[in-house]
Amino acid sequence: CVLPETGGEECFFYLWKRDFSCPADCPEKIKSGSDRMGFSKKTYIYKVKLFVMLSRDLTATVIKTFFEELGDVRDGKRYENVANPFSGLYMPYFHQEREWFFKAEVKEITALLADDPIAKLEMLTELLYQDVRRLTDAEIQGVMFRKIIELHEVIDTRSMEFSIERANRTEELKKLLES
Repeated sequence: CVLPETGGEECFFYLWKRDFSCPADCPEKIKSGSDRMGFSKKTYIYKVKLFVMLSRDLTATVIKTFFEELGDVRDGKRYENVANPFSGLYMPYFHQEREWFFKAEVKEITALLADDPIAKLEMLTELLYQDVRRLTDAEIQGVMFRKIIELHEVIDTRSMEFSIERANRTEELKKLLES
């Protein structure tokens, strides 16, 4: 449910439970000014705004940490697996092994990340790009570059923002596939 008083933010129950459902009587509880836990209407609004703010901060921190770790692996400062140095980043951030992303179709990948912010899909495409660049098998590289291009198209469709970096990366990959 959506609270008009909060500028369109979802209600506290929805955000707190993260189960994509809201009790049917939630709006009535808010209108009446309290609920079974004794929260007032102002408390709900405050908690919603606080939760949204903390969620954004957490997302920004995760993105920053991810790109720092990706840079460390790319620059050779961190090795967990000498054969596949990037493999250690897949499970903590995307909850699947590296091989799964190499074998999975784009539909499966987007379904896995459907409930996550679009930034997570962008993080994955960058990880895949860095990982695939170091491969020597041209056939696997071609398949993965096509997959990355498809993922960029999904991001472009879902995202509310245009990224010149993403557009340039897509063009770079298309040129690599043509050569």
